[in-house]
Amino acid sequence: MRFLIFLIPTILVIIWFKDGNIMGTGESGLPFYDPKLQLDNFKYAWANYALGHPTNISIASIPTYWFLSIVDGLGVPNFLYQAIFFWLILVISGSSIASLTKQFFPMLEDRFTVLAVFFYWFNPFVMVN
Repeated sequence: MRFLIFLIPTILVIIWFKDGNIMGTGESGLPFYDPKLQLDNFKYAWANYALGHPTNISIASIPTYWFLSIVDGLGVPNFLYQAIFFWLILVISGSSIASLTKQFFPMLEDRFTVLAVFFYWFNPFVMVN
């Protein structure tokens, strides 16, 4: 079971990022395109680009963009660290859902625990949030 939680994200990330493209969304734009720019945009509680607009929830992303700007400075392609980030998110969430399912349903067979992980991963609500 644990093997699948590592294998499936690996396959997905290879398929998604095989061409070297990065992914973006409507509201977030392309957060992995230039982490140094994102860090500059979110490093203060008030946005300097929107006439004092508060960036309160974005401040929590400062450590991530700080680390990614260092990685970017080393010359690592942006699609690669986005792929690693997605892989980590999928593995951590899959392991967490498997543990939570086992915690609530200790007599459940492993195949149903894997189905719980797949349901979580491929649930459209989870994908957009």
